[in-house]
Order: sequence, then structure tokens, then C-alpha cells
Amino acid sequence: MDRSKQAVAQRLAEAHYAVEPGIELIIQLLASPEREVDPKEPIKLLEVNPNTTASGIHPLFFGPHAASGIFYPSVIVEVTPDEYEQILRDPGLLPNEWRLGHDFARPAPAAQG
Repeated sequence: MDRSKQAVAQRLAEAHYAVEPGIELIIQLLASPEREVDPKEPIKLLEVNPNTTASGIHPLFFGPHAASGIFYPSVIVEVTPDEYEQILRDPGLLPNEWRLGHDFARPAPAAQG
């Protein structure tokens, strides 16, 4: 199992897509490059979900869970599509000097057999 931060972020995003089908988009949030190389710096995911309540940007922090293959702490920020549009217009709305990174594609459904 790949234990790199990027591979773990990918697995985390795939798991969130699987358990929350309403999620439209998951984007990695990034700190400065110096902070991102620190193993204590959490994986940060911005999840765009029309089924959530518009309540602003409130990061939820989680510890690592090695038994599930999550070897780093993580932060999830769930926003509505309208809140996401606000972030696109004003990235300064993100806390901690975070910036938008790449998005994670929704995994293809498993083949039915």
C-alpha cells in the first residue's frame, strides 16, 4: 500500500465519494510547500456538496487512522456549490493561507458481474 501523502489523499477522496454520493467535487487544499512536506501537516479536502447546509467554511479535523490506510491527519471542509463559487472568486476566504489544489475525479463504479 502506497503510504505517500498524495496516495492517502486519493484514497480518502475516493472513500468520501463512496459514502456521500451527493458530493459533486473534491479538491485538495494546500498549505505552503514547506508545510506540505511536514508529515504532521494534514491532508486537506474541500468537498462541494449541494446536500450540505450553507454555514461558511468550518474545517473538521481528524487524526490518522492507520488501520484504514489513513496515515496522516486530515481536514475536511464541506461547502455548498454557492460557497465554492465564492471561494473561486475570493480564495482568501480559505483559512490558514490554504489554496486550492487539484481535484480528485469520482471513481468509476465497480463493474457489475
